[in-house]
Amino acid sequence: MQLSSLLRDGGHVLIHCSAGIHRTGMFAYALLRFTGMTSEDAAPSLERLNAVMATEVGDHRLAWGDRIHATWRG
Repeated sequence: MQLSSLLRDGGHVLIHCSAGIHRTGMFAYALLRFTGMTSEDAAPSLERLNAVMATEVGDHRLAWGDRIHATWRG
């Protein structure tokens, strides 16, 4: 996946949606997983990115990120 390679190499990605909490957190978490982070490392990384997003994203959205990671990873 090109986007995860960009992030691993120190690049930046801007994610925008109306509130920047739920879908943004879900997508950011999935991207962190694609960069090679474990779920144990990716979830706390959301806190460093945006504390409100990390609190409000919800476990069901993090589970979506894990499912997408597992599906696309093969």
